[in-house]
Amino acid sequence: MENHKSEKMYKSNDLIGKPVISVDSGKQIGVIKDLICLWKEGLVKSLYLETGNIITKDDASVPISSFKKFAGDWVPLVTLEKLEELENQEEQYWTKCKGRKIVSNWGREIGFLTEICFSFPEGKIDHLEISDGLLKDFLNGREKILFRDIETFTENMIIIKEKLGGDT
Repeated sequence: MENHKSEKMYKSNDLIGKPVISVDSGKQIGVIKDLICLWKEGLVKSLYLETGNIITKDDASVPISSFKKFAGDWVPLVTLEKLEELENQEEQYWTKCKGRKIVSNWGREIGFLTEICFSFPEGKIDHLEISDGLLKDFLNGREKILFRDIETFTENMIIIKEKLGGDT
């Protein structure tokens, strides 16, 4: 029998806007402004923080591996050696990808990317949530697409694998 670690899944919207607390000092070191993703690997690599105060705002990233846990009240707790400099790769920021059009490899328009769901502490992206409009979301819920079903991730859209008819 395999021994599996207990993985909790998180959504990006559950974390954005939440304060980050240093376990060492007990003080707030910043606020989560975004997630930094490695889309080709299917990982949430880091959390993008706004640090400092109103006068001395600064940006930094904290690798997912630096987090001890995400507390039950959704306040992340982190042990830091140092905050990492942000890489200037906007295409990796979650908020730059949110809203991208989702189409199938057959050309069917499916909707728009609204959410990612990932495991902690690994940061592995499990699935995407897709919106096809507020009314359809309300009536049917959002469609979920497993990350492994993504065929291509471009600057303007995400293409997913879709089997039609007699495809095997």
